[in-house]
Amino acid sequence: MKVLIQKLPVPEFIVELIDELENHGFAGYVVGGAVRDMLLGKEPEDWDIATDASPSDVMKIFPRVIPTGIKHGTVSVLTHNRIVEVTQFRGDNQHAGSITDDLKHRDFTINALAYNPSRHQLVDPWNGLEDLEKGIIRAVENPEERFSEDPLRILRAIRLAASFKFRIEEKTLKTIPDFALRLRNVSIERIRDEFLKILETNDPSGSIESCRKLKILEVILPEILEGYGMRQNRYHVYDVYWHTLKTVDFIPQNSYLRWVGLLHDVGKPKTRQIIKGVCHFYGHAKVSAEIATEIMQRWRFSNAEIDKAQKLIANHMLHNFKSWKPSTFRRLIIRVGKENIYDLLILWKADRLAHGTETKKKIEEDFRTLKKKISRTLETFQVFSVKDLAIGGKEVMEIMGVPPGPIVGEVLHRLLEEVIQNPEKNNPKDLKALVAKIKDIYEKPHS
Repeated sequence: MKVLIQKLPVPEFIVELIDELENHGFAGYVVGGAVRDMLLGKEPEDWDIATDASPSDVMKIFPRVIPTGIKHGTVSVLTHNRIVEVTQFRGDNQHAGSITDDLKHRDFTINALAYNPSRHQLVDPWNGLEDLEKGIIRAVENPEERFSEDPLRILRAIRLAASFKFRIEEKTLKTIPDFALRLRNVSIERIRDEFLKILETNDPSGSIESCRKLKILEVILPEILEGYGMRQNRYHVYDVYWHTLKTVDFIPQNSYLRWVGLLHDVGKPKTRQIIKGVCHFYGHAKVSAEIATEIMQRWRFSNAEIDKAQKLIANHMLHNFKSWKPSTFRRLIIRVGKENIYDLLILWKADRLAHGTETKKKIEEDFRTLKKKISRTLETFQVFSVKDLAIGGKEVMEIMGVPPGPIVGEVLHRLLEEVIQNPEKNNPKDLKALVAKIKDIYEKPHS
């Protein structure tokens, strides 16, 4: 076992936790990504402790413990307003291992590092420090064994390579396609979370392309592959696939919005037509929104996330906005939701940039103009739902002489349409007069 003496900036609450374990006769090490990040000069987001203490031992030592993964030997210790996962050493015989045995079952050598802060000992049995210095992602000892233990690690390799601008070691890389199909045995929630982390890196398109080359994309997101090699019209430099990836790149580092960008044209292969030698994708935004909904349901996104994606994708085509009437902007905001409208502009701008046929300066100018028009609409128009009307269902029922029911909702939406066209009419007098007119139409006998 290679042990180096090195001082790393471990926070006091972790030092105290490990000291407490050692005071009770147990070993304690910081392990995994926290050690890697400290060595890279980054501040760790999460802290994981490995120990020879069993979960029951840990629960006796510390007053505030949650049995989060007790069947896997893990409990969460609450200390100094932080949650720290403490896990018993993993070995070949369940949990009867040493720190070296534990590190053997870590995914990659740069994560197979352990550190004891009281003795300043860095444990590195798999030359993780050397790989860290060389910028290499290498599976610990045998990539087939590591990927068999958890196939999700093939996605994690891609994510780590993109996050740190490292390269995946050749043997590890060649093994990945053989395990792509095994992702079908991994919960979609874990795949989703790992894939969203990939989208948040500085090179999302490069990572997605790696997923394509390594046979991963065809397993987890085959719909994106349908656009590969599919040429577009003169308004696009790239095929559907590469336009999609470029769009993702142009969206700021927000994993959800980049995910929406990845799906924004997923309906193009289903709508492609060649008319007189010209490629068209009529209605692709609506079809893309429908397919995106199916994918996000499969990937177990929340209903709120699906609803938002649906609205953004269905409305991302903002052609000829400079000639729009004020009512057109109002309708757009109502369709998308004022809470989502600026995200729509981000998607629209990224989509435009990914065409590759216009200058960035021109697109930036159009973006500023569109944003100004949207902002002005939000400032001057306040009626974005029937709830914002100057009268409500009670007044409608009184004038119409009807009980609660679908007629009330229908009348309110007709009032909203009128106010969208003529905002000045959002006052009780004008709206009540309009309801009276609607009543006359309802009561007029049909010939």
